[in-house]
Amino acid sequence: MKPIAMLCLLCSAAAAVGQAPPLLEPAKLRARAAAVEVKPLWDVPWSHDGLVQPGTRWGERLTAMAFSNDGASLAVLGDGYVDLGSGRSGRSAGREVLVGSAGADEFLFFGEELVRGSATGERREVGLRPPYRTEANGSPTGRFVLVHGRASVPHRGDLVLVDLTTQRKLGLPLRARIVTAIAWSPDETLFALAVATGSDTAGGILVFDTLGKVVLRQRPDSEAPVTALAFDLDGRSILWSGRLLHRVDVRTGRALAWGEARLRWLAPVDQDLVLGHDGRKLVWLTARALLVARELDLEVGEDKEGVNAAALSPGREVLAIAHPQSLRVYRVSRP
Repeated sequence: MKPIAMLCLLCSAAAAVGQAPPLLEPAKLRARAAAVEVKPLWDVPWSHDGLVQPGTRWGERLTAMAFSNDGASLAVLGDGYVDLGSGRSGRSAGREVLVGSAGADEFLFFGEELVRGSATGERREVGLRPPYRTEANGSPTGRFVLVHGRASVPHRGDLVLVDLTTQRKLGLPLRARIVTAIAWSPDETLFALAVATGSDTAGGILVFDTLGKVVLRQRPDSEAPVTALAFDLDGRSILWSGRLLHRVDVRTGRALAWGEARLRWLAPVDQDLVLGHDGRKLVWLTARALLVARELDLEVGEDKEGVNAAALSPGREVLAIAHPQSLRVYRVSRP
């Protein structure tokens, strides 16, 4: 073999080593989605007016539920929990508001101040006490907390990003907007906000870095506020659902894909599939083209609200779906 040919062959092989597995074709994706098993694990009777996501009133929380990073427990609002190994559920003595997961088996909660602890155990202060009643949402590991909202204007008001590692507080250049969804990139270097100008009027999507710089702005494609918002697993693009589904490069703003489905919540499963719900059905989408690959009726009966909150575990193997009077936990296979 000639030296040049050998060099080209070696370069091709080296490049292939670092490449991600090829994306599947639509027909194979539909077959893969059809093979996903959704098995009920626990059906927890639940009655709590606040178990609604998202919302524009104080009883409705943007972070209604969160899995611990070790996948062993589910925190619900500020005082509910489900042990995912045994199915045991109950209420803790705490009366704080859930902020998000933090560490392997702990969560962050907000009351008069920010506290950290397990869903069922004691909670300790972390050194953040805002001067007014507010709420907060945390990054995946709990390093960053986004504080927003006041008692008289829920989910809106001054937005402050707090780095709990350094205690740095950074105000964001966003005023008079209601926050309807929050998403963090997997490496916590970016976060996205869906905002509205009123309870029924979308304002757009903004992506920030942790220095408070706006790196992307997206206009809404309809009047309805956006509630389905997520980063791709590689953090390079965002997914959101308005009148259409959108997938956009976070650095360039270039549209990468769009599809015809209106979802209330979504989350990427892997490089090939995205999972979401429209209030009545689970919907699997192809990651590349955002085409519907499968739908599964959640059997919510005659309840007019349908599904009002959802959360996917860090390992993307356990799904929690909340209804006004019930909380269901499923095991989701990944064939």
